[in-house]
Amino acid sequence: KRIIEADRASRPANKGHGNAIAQAYSHMIMPLANEADLETQVAWGVRDFIWRYGREPEGMWLPETAVNNRVMAALAAHGIGFTILSPYQAHSVRPVGGQATWKNVSDGSIDTRQAYRYFVRDDAGKPDPKRYVDVFFFDAPLSTAVSFEHLLTNASKFAGALLGAADDRKGPQLVNVATDGETFGHHEPFADMCLASLFDQEARQSGLSVVNYARYLEIAPPVMEVDIKPGPNGEGTAWSCAHGTGRWRRDCGCSTGGAAGWNQKWREPFRHALDNLRASLDEVYSNALAGSVKDPIAARNDYITILLDRREETHAAFFERHMKKGTSPADKLKLHALLESQKNAMFMYTSCGWFFAEISGLEAVQNMRYAARAIELAEPYTQRPLMQPFLADLAEAPSNIDEFREGR
Repeated sequence: KRIIEADRASRPANKGHGNAIAQAYSHMIMPLANEADLETQVAWGVRDFIWRYGREPEGMWLPETAVNNRVMAALAAHGIGFTILSPYQAHSVRPVGGQATWKNVSDGSIDTRQAYRYFVRDDAGKPDPKRYVDVFFFDAPLSTAVSFEHLLTNASKFAGALLGAADDRKGPQLVNVATDGETFGHHEPFADMCLASLFDQEARQSGLSVVNYARYLEIAPPVMEVDIKPGPNGEGTAWSCAHGTGRWRRDCGCSTGGAAGWNQKWREPFRHALDNLRASLDEVYSNALAGSVKDPIAARNDYITILLDRREETHAAFFERHMKKGTSPADKLKLHALLESQKNAMFMYTSCGWFFAEISGLEAVQNMRYAARAIELAEPYTQRPLMQPFLADLAEAPSNIDEFREGR
């Protein structure tokens, strides 16, 4: 309630623009999602935001800032105005208008003190002037200092660092930082107090104007366009992997934790196991509902209605919208069970499952729990075996710990 009230309270000072931004519904690496999951993640994120904040979202945060053109297209299709990326995800820039030569900034040298416009590429790779998302690139040195170098221990020092990140240009410029939520209190005790002091006292005394991204876009709309890095094989890029999105699909060299000599050769077969399961679950969902549901994909995208409000009347209205005439209570139970299965099939891709060093870690195991729940809910509606093929695929994912051997 305090978070929602804070968004409401932030609007007057920002000309009606609230501080809160939406996010993809669960922590999936969006460029690696299939088309249906990508669509649902954005659709649910938008609907969840509207439910909580009572307004349309203007921006959306992407898990691990993972992005490619497909993701930008999905954001644009849902009316998302902006997102936030790492400067190392930018490839090149030029003035808006498409006439000037591109300037390469792939080394992270993009000027983060202004917003940029990304035009979604069509199937031929050509920018579409009617589809775009504005992008803010965070100040990498400042963000690193906040996250890892204890900049949030002194509000005066923090204000000085913010001022030091600005230059002497005429006109507005933005200094912006991105950091993990667990910075506040977990990694940096009392960091919230530092922010309070910054906003209440130091910013005003230093001549800093505190605005949110949406308000800044109104003050200084983009005059530059940006092209983002596609990543290897077009798989996209993220702020926490030096190899595009390799951290979530192969032994790319990025890992956190683990003993000397460990590898992450389990990552690729683990994702392969989930992808195969995902395909089987989608087939069950589609086949089992063909006779009773008008449009299974539309029903899935609308299922957020029930996730947000589980009252009986909400269920009744949902079934009325999506089920064909003459369906039975058993048909309704089947739809509900398979929708829950689909939800868990998205949750099984939670990014943490690949982030760390070992498949037997709690994060990867939690993803297996989601997978097991998705299977449990779907199995009554198919003759096709689901668990045994999944276990066989997991057996190809080697553990670094002799006790566990492999993912199975």
